[in-house]
Amino acid sequence: MVFEERFSWLSVLATVLWLVAAIGGLTLIQPLLVVFFAVGQLLGSGDPTSVTEDKYRIISARYFGVFAYGAVWLAGVIFLNSWFLKARNAAQLLLRFGIVIAGEALVWGLGVLVQELVMS
Repeated sequence: MVFEERFSWLSVLATVLWLVAAIGGLTLIQPLLVVFFAVGQLLGSGDPTSVTEDKYRIISARYFGVFAYGAVWLAGVIFLNSWFLKARNAAQLLLRFGIVIAGEALVWGLGVLVQELVMS
């Protein structure tokens, strides 16, 4: 007798939610650029004669931050796939997805807040 391995609807739902969370994580680059810009401004010396040096600090903070976020995003996507697939039922899967989406919304809120504080 041959047993066929079929995907359950829960694993399909976990994969779809994982894709949504991964794409949502990619959209976090925009608010994080604002946060990294603010960090770069805070690293500035404040000396009026070192304008060029301060510009390089701002640019370096943004690029280093995006590079670090890329590494964190990649590790997070790998972890989320297994975390979502290990959910025992739909309620636990949706709770885990809600936690991830709440974290992404928190980062978006932080980005908007920093943009309003820095740019105004």
